[in-house]
Amino acid sequence: MSQIFGLVFLLLIFFLFASVLAKKKGQGNWPYRACRLVLSEPEQILYWRLDEALPNLIVLGQVGLSRVVEVPKRTSGYMSWHNKISRKSLDFVICRKDGSPLVGIELDDGSHRAQSRQNADADKTRILEAAGLPLIRWNVRAIPSIDEIKREIAKILVQQQAEHQGEHVASPRSRQNLIQSRIDR
Repeated sequence: MSQIFGLVFLLLIFFLFASVLAKKKGQGNWPYRACRLVLSEPEQILYWRLDEALPNLIVLGQVGLSRVVEVPKRTSGYMSWHNKISRKSLDFVICRKDGSPLVGIELDDGSHRAQSRQNADADKTRILEAAGLPLIRWNVRAIPSIDEIKREIAKILVQQQAEHQGEHVASPRSRQNLIQSRIDR
């Protein structure tokens, strides 16, 4: 009888010990570490220029495409369409103050000459076009100045405002006046 109690006691200790070890395994020593940089050095340069050029807009870096565009839930082939965006990201997204996306920005380096990257870039462009969002591509060797950024974003704001109001800015002079008013804001 005492041998049975001893055996039960040893089994109880064994299972208790095994359960403590299993908990420790699940809680500690996961194989993650912080990245050295979230933005590359050229991306950091562009970020600070964007931030200075666009004080009334929100500048976000390294944004998952699925946070910018979405596939309506009842779309035929939903998962297939969603998978096209789920693992892609944009270098930058410029948003209005309410958080709604205005434009995506990609900073392209030499790796974009590879055919696989060109295909991925073409997909990204088509996705944003389908969603009605412009995509700006700048080359890492020609990062725009603050004034160039202001002009480019102002053109987009004017175009979007005209489309929203169902208008088309006819003359180059009136278009230039609208662009300048957006830059001055």
